[in-house]
Amino acid sequence: MQNFILMDKRQIKEFFAPHELDLFNIHHLYIEIDHQSKQAFYELHQIKTDYITRDYINFLYKGVDIFDKEKWDNTLNKIRDISKSSSDYVEYLIENNILPYNFPQTLEDNYQEVLNFLNRNNLITKMPKWDDSYYIGKRYDEYYILVSHSRDSKILEESNYQSIKSFCEKNSINFIEIRSNHWAVGWIESIGVREDDYDSIEKCEEILEKLEEYPIFDEEDFSQRESEEASRIEEMIKEDLKKSFSQNSLTYNEKVEYAKRMWQIDLNRSIKDQLMDMVEI
Repeated sequence: MQNFILMDKRQIKEFFAPHELDLFNIHHLYIEIDHQSKQAFYELHQIKTDYITRDYINFLYKGVDIFDKEKWDNTLNKIRDISKSSSDYVEYLIENNILPYNFPQTLEDNYQEVLNFLNRNNLITKMPKWDDSYYIGKRYDEYYILVSHSRDSKILEESNYQSIKSFCEKNSINFIEIRSNHWAVGWIESIGVREDDYDSIEKCEEILEKLEEYPIFDEEDFSQRESEEASRIEEMIKEDLKKSFSQNSLTYNEKVEYAKRMWQIDLNRSIKDQLMDMVEI
């Protein structure tokens, strides 16, 4: 089941075309589409009045004791903030049960027509379509791209790619790996999902929502890669310092200066304590 909320008014008008629709008081269109049962439903949420009026601003003041300076100031601050954007203003009024708001019926619509509308307006998924701007070879126009990595990927990007790939394999998400050469980063590899595989697309949407909440998909995998990179850098630093200091008669202060200049570390502190600052994520 996919839910799409807060379409812009152009999209709402297109959804109901060729029927005429007064968009002035409409807040948003809510669509549910079930690809397994091939059913589609919608709700049209409206505001019953013009919310951009002095009456509604005055309404906010009702119930506030003008002698209660703290509450009065808080109310003024809220009005100043929400006045910056009428959309924020509406959200505030609705969330606080101040704005008269309708509770529409959920109505069934034609599955294929709703599906066509969502595809036309790129509302099926947040995933971008495959990009051929740097690619020569077999085309993948019918694929969305879930996540990518490249030769130059840092720890976070590499961890997310490999963790998501493993998650897809374990959770029956159908995908292919698309690999292409790139002039700047050598190669790019991507997880592609077919545009008509709606079950896999819905599972991918859950992955994207998780990444929106927190950028690391698998904390354990990321921490392990971070630790391995720190150990690699530590060995590199120690090997260089051993080689550089054993072949000359540098004073301790000169050694400290060398370590600071070459590795941005302080020899007066444990190298291990400084490594995490050097790991590029």
